[in-house]
Order: sequence, then C-alpha cells, then structure tokens
Amino acid sequence: MFRPANLEIDMIPYASTIMFELHRNDTEECANSTKSECFTVSVLFNGEPVKLSGCKTTECSFKEYESYIL
Repeated sequence: MFRPANLEIDMIPYASTIMFELHRNDTEECANSTKSECFTVSVLFNGEPVKLSGCKTTECSFKEYESYIL
C-alpha cells in the first residue's frame, strides 16, 4: 500500500501522477556499478517529493526503498 510519511491522502485525485525515479550516485566508484549502494530512489506525487515510511529523507537509499516495498 502506498502510505507516504509526509502526505495525507484520503482520495487520490483523478489524473494524478506518481513517479518513481532511480538515481545513480555521481562517484567514480559508481560510474559503471550495479551495486545497490550506488543508487537512490525518489518518489514524486503530482510533482511534489514524497517521503516514504522507513526512509530518512525524500530520497531513499536503494536498500531503504527495497525494505519499504518488500
């Protein structure tokens, strides 16, 4: 269930958008890596950043995101 920590949603408005963005860390070590430590996930609801439960900020480490969805 989509339960963001910083957003109260009683009913999702018609034509709303939820975007999940995967970002690779901009370091030399992560340039061609597929290690989960090299990635973060951001979620946007109608263009506004969303903080998922279990994530420290609106940008989750991939491990935090993985724990949230599993």
